[in-house]
Amino acid sequence: GKKKNQQSHFLSILCTAPLSKPTILTSNNTEVETKDFSLTCYATGQIHAYKWFINGVAPAGRRIQLSPDRRTLTLRSLTRSVNKGPYVCEIENPFYRNRSDPFTLDVAYGPDIATIVHSADEYPPGANITFSCVADSNPAAQFTWLHNGQPVSNSATFSIIASLSDAGTYTCTASNSFTGLTRTATKNIIIYAPVSKPSIVTSNITAVETKDFSLTCQATGQIHAYQWFINGVAPAGSRIQLSPDKRTLTLSRLTRRDNKGPYECEIRNPFYSNRSDPFTLDVACKYIASSYMLHAYSLVVCSQRPG
Repeated sequence: GKKKNQQSHFLSILCTAPLSKPTILTSNNTEVETKDFSLTCYATGQIHAYKWFINGVAPAGRRIQLSPDRRTLTLRSLTRSVNKGPYVCEIENPFYRNRSDPFTLDVAYGPDIATIVHSADEYPPGANITFSCVADSNPAAQFTWLHNGQPVSNSATFSIIASLSDAGTYTCTASNSFTGLTRTATKNIIIYAPVSKPSIVTSNITAVETKDFSLTCQATGQIHAYQWFINGVAPAGSRIQLSPDKRTLTLSRLTRRDNKGPYECEIRNPFYSNRSDPFTLDVACKYIASSYMLHAYSLVVCSQRPG
């Protein structure tokens, strides 16, 4: 009889198991601002495709790159504000899919600008001075302080009781070992000591009527300002001149009636002031009619200018 055609049929069956829960592995232990950073989706099983989600949506933008198999996501030039995440990777095959737990980046940055806060520039001896330095940084910055180039503290804040030797330049350095960055800030501190009692020194031994005459305020210490008083009030009038620093007062064309005084000079700095003893001028006549010697003093009789 006739032979029947015999055909063989083979059925290939692919058994697909559920997928493991993926985890996200990173390229570095620390994510640093301005550096590149990669995240890789790690999982086992029959994986057909990888997907990424950043803040719940698919990655987009020229600073985000995916490997050809989409398993690795690379972030170019990290920033603290944009690249925090969270990141999620998803794996799938025709029957199963699974997602990783959210992964948030803790981007290391800074320190940004270092600032010395809440500190005046001038103090008297014995004042309590607190130095405090701040700088935005992640992780928190490490601080060091120098006084005139010498180490004085390794904390953000420290205090001293002011003495004259504490004057000078204070430098705060903020550093971050993860980013390798440092920032500095400086502050100059002045410590004012009490000022000495001033004295008045004159330009000539004798004050002669119609002549000019100068008085100078002499003192030592950290003097910021000089102030004169004539008969208890500030000098005024066209015949009175003060030097630019107000240390010297010049009287033009002395008269016996107007320029006797008394004169006082006062010196000041932000914390101290002191005043001289009163100084009275004994104005001598330019023209002398006669002179008599008495028991306790000399008497000078002045005449009018000769005609």
